[in-house]
Amino acid sequence: MTWRELVYMIVDITKQISDDSNFNEDHIITLCSTYRNYILNQQYLTNKKTIAETNYQIIQIPLERYSLDICPDETILRSVKPISFPMTIGEVSIYPTNILYSRSKIVFVPQSRFAYVGNKYSRHTIYAMIGADRHLYLRSQDKNFLYLESVTIKALFEDAKEMSLLDSESCGCDIMDIRFPLEHAWINTLINLVVTDLLRGIYNLRDTDNDAFDSTDQLAQMIQRYTNNSFKRLMQGNKNNNE
Repeated sequence: MTWRELVYMIVDITKQISDDSNFNEDHIITLCSTYRNYILNQQYLTNKKTIAETNYQIIQIPLERYSLDICPDETILRSVKPISFPMTIGEVSIYPTNILYSRSKIVFVPQSRFAYVGNKYSRHTIYAMIGADRHLYLRSQDKNFLYLESVTIKALFEDAKEMSLLDSESCGCDIMDIRFPLEHAWINTLINLVVTDLLRGIYNLRDTDNDAFDSTDQLAQMIQRYTNNSFKRLMQGNKNNNE
């Protein structure tokens, strides 16, 4: 599912429930990113289940040469733009984009270790970290690594919106056409959470009978019904397009 499909489905559901709803698409994208983190933490933070690949983002990161305070006597690489920190769940994988460096091993380390990594036995290893300024930094004793122009990083990022924007710049497309990084099983849950967040204010303002509990319960039932119907229509449309 793309960001566009997700956002349009949420807009459609809110309009079916309330004619007064009028929400900015960028705000909906931000909410989708926030509730995605909530769902993933709920599902994977306290158990050892294998995280589905569809939850990950794979982004190409352009690099530039740079001198860092903690490594003042050497030239290293850093990302041209800041990136999102990874979530505390999942693994971070980084590999060279250029096939000429495909044998180079890139190891992701914490900030506290970055200044001390490397020895004569790991000369060809490239070490990477995300600094406090949210730039990705790389260093290696093999100075040929300085010719790297970009790397590809795979992770569960805290800000899926920010990384999708970077991805859209890399591929020259709109963020709305980028895949939304959440497994299919939790899309319904995400839509329910986002639509509830959007409509809660409208229903609270209309609660003139002082029955907020009943109105909230009624709102939840309506959202679930409209979400299920919209999701079925989308799946049926995708099925027809594939035939």
